[in-house]
Amino acid sequence: MIRLFNVYYPLRSVILLGGELLLALASFLLAVVLQWGADSFLVLNYEDGYLKVAFVTGLTLTFLYYFDLYDLQRLRSRGEVVFRLLVVIGILALVLAALGALFPHFLLGNGVFMVGLSLLAISLLGWRAVYGWLVRQPFLRERAYVLGAGERAEAIVNALRGRPELGMDVVGWAGAMGGVSMSRESLGAYLISLWQNRQVDRVIVALPDRRGTMPVSELLQLRVRGVKIEDATALLEKISGKLDVDALNPSWLIYSEGFRLSATFLFLRRVRSFGGGERR
Repeated sequence: MIRLFNVYYPLRSVILLGGELLLALASFLLAVVLQWGADSFLVLNYEDGYLKVAFVTGLTLTFLYYFDLYDLQRLRSRGEVVFRLLVVIGILALVLAALGALFPHFLLGNGVFMVGLSLLAISLLGWRAVYGWLVRQPFLRERAYVLGAGERAEAIVNALRGRPELGMDVVGWAGAMGGVSMSRESLGAYLISLWQNRQVDRVIVALPDRRGTMPVSELLQLRVRGVKIEDATALLEKISGKLDVDALNPSWLIYSEGFRLSATFLFLRRVRSFGGGERR
């Protein structure tokens, strides 16, 4: 997962959005070049062409978002994706036609944006097909082991299995052992064996009581060897945006990133406090 502006996004979603951003920009810029040829440089630089292309690109991504084309959990079939993409292209054509009628100077020439929409439709359909193949590749997926057998561990397992767009495959969890408990030593040895067989990339700690049950030494070894170790509460917050208040513990509050105040935030808070003092 990638952190942007204090919000965590699945790597797969970032790749999808970034690819479509580049395709939209390239489609409309190519349309300008095809329609104007050698004069395209003048159109883009002296008639606000770059700004207009950026505006239409932003409009495209906005419609794609509001038609749930980035909510990969809802899109169950390729046919539904194709249908929604074509609907977005059609609505964009109507909106651009209306803008051209109301603001004639917005257009970059006869048919530029329509050519761009045609190129965009073809490229988006092709990109979604490539993306469908890309997300099945191992380098975009993580194998996760859930360390725990309680309700919180089960909630993590269900969340990961119900949201394939997160790119995490659950390779095992203690609750799948049919109630058979494992000692701390045997559990630690099992985790080490998973790493030795290259079957785990992330360990999610969901133990309700960690005293005397968590294999600290083995987890530290895995962390040093490149395996990601993550607290279940923190992961649930990232993927759902909600805090499991019942599962909070002092250590999570101490190490949580939410309490780290940036210099920008402190500066703005100081400016606001001065402004409030003057009003009083």
